[in-house]
Amino acid sequence: MGRAPFARLSGTIGLHKGDRYACSLSSCGSSRDHLNSYGRPGAVCLFRVHGGATHIVCARVANQPAAGSHSGPAAPVPAALQALAFVQHVAASGAAISDLGASHGLRRVVARTGDQFMIFQVAPDGSAAVSGAPVEIAPSELDQIAGPGNITPLAVSHGFQGSFVRSGPNFQVFYATPNNERLIPGVLWDAAGKDVTRQQVAGIPGAVPTVEVTAGGTPRTAVKAVSLLEKAVFGVVGAASAPRIYMLIDPQCIYSIRAMQMLRPYIDARRVQVAVVPLSVLDYEDNGESTRAALTLLSEPADEIVSAWQTRDLNGAPVAEAV
Repeated sequence: MGRAPFARLSGTIGLHKGDRYACSLSSCGSSRDHLNSYGRPGAVCLFRVHGGATHIVCARVANQPAAGSHSGPAAPVPAALQALAFVQHVAASGAAISDLGASHGLRRVVARTGDQFMIFQVAPDGSAAVSGAPVEIAPSELDQIAGPGNITPLAVSHGFQGSFVRSGPNFQVFYATPNNERLIPGVLWDAAGKDVTRQQVAGIPGAVPTVEVTAGGTPRTAVKAVSLLEKAVFGVVGAASAPRIYMLIDPQCIYSIRAMQMLRPYIDARRVQVAVVPLSVLDYEDNGESTRAALTLLSEPADEIVSAWQTRDLNGAPVAEAV
């Protein structure tokens, strides 16, 4: 199942010198909720520590200065697509829209920004779209392919019948085309940019990775997140005078990398300092590579952790202290 970057810093949050922040990362890519600039998240959640209290701050993205961002008028929409609310939403982010015509009861649309593009299969009423392309598999063949017990039907949403399909430790969500002739592996988005697929699979065990912290069944007094992070091993990038963000990353997660790329303009502008805390989230799907990569980063000197991560220098042997 596709995932999207978990956070992008908003210029409207109002960072102030002396405040401390910690990015809220429940799992790699799973905390994203909004499709903005076709495939980039439109919200950011942080732990903000101010005046001795911890608050969760959420804000929509505004005026992101990263390369490829859009600050002008919405891109023009082909005449045949102008009545489709989903297409208008994507065009409003600045993506160039191309019409590939109708197929299997859906409208095929390409959204492009710079050298990146996405293909959407848009519902006839324009209320939603699946990001992906149909495959040569009919819904009636899915049982034969996946086998008994590996398919969980999802509720019909915006006319799309979805199926959550497991293959060992991995899974994929498929949506049937309206004519029931093809399956689309992908993510369903509504016309407001909401990730509908994530809502649909949230109740399926293992679909959205979560972390449960227990103490042998004994309740413990809550500890402020930033005070814990301050005791962790992390690498820092950015001006020492800027407010600090603690960013929890999985070294193997492409969306952690993208999140750092999105923060880079703020780092370069001396608006934030980012403390990168390596951890492992994706071991369940990369056979333990996340843990090995995180330990390798933790074996580096603190002032080299970020550069080692960004240059993908993750092949060194971890030192005993990191373990």
